[in-house]
Amino acid sequence: MKVHPVPAGWPATQVLLRSIAENLMLCVDLDNAVEKMQEDKVTLLVLVALTMEVSDEYKIRTLESAFAASPKQSDFLPGLPFAMYLLEVAKGAPPPWRPDFHDFYSS
Repeated sequence: MKVHPVPAGWPATQVLLRSIAENLMLCVDLDNAVEKMQEDKVTLLVLVALTMEVSDEYKIRTLESAFAASPKQSDFLPGLPFAMYLLEVAKGAPPPWRPDFHDFYSS
């Protein structure tokens, strides 16, 4: 398993999110996508934080935006919906974390 340091700041995290999204779009099936995401502990850390530790309101808004921006015929790209979510997250400022979450940018 590859191990990289946690991205240093939000701009570095945005670059990582775009890279993860690109890789997801190239996956042939969901098993392949999960396997690729599990290859790197930092990828897992960032993905868990962005799916579990952000506010529900943020997730809903971001998912709605990602859905609106997605091609409607994406059956041939099984990783596209989550990739679109990651690209939507990467477009903006850092997400609002849940109050009880100590994000990896805090000192």
